[in-house]
Amino acid sequence: MRTNKEAISRDDKSSGIRGASDDLARRLILNTYKTLLTRGQKGCFVYCEDEALREYFKRMVTNSL
Repeated sequence: MRTNKEAISRDDKSSGIRGASDDLARRLILNTYKTLLTRGQKGCFVYCEDEALREYFKRMVTNSL
């Protein structure tokens, strides 16, 4: 999986992703998605047009249960 710390919102001043090393930025980005995707109390829907990304999310959710 590729991550792009330059794609972070220009309004994001608190995460530290932009100034972090590539490895740390990748971990921060992945942790952000993990946090957001595991917070749903009544459910969480993720729509992926990219089939490879859809399959990746399926595997990650299945492995975390």
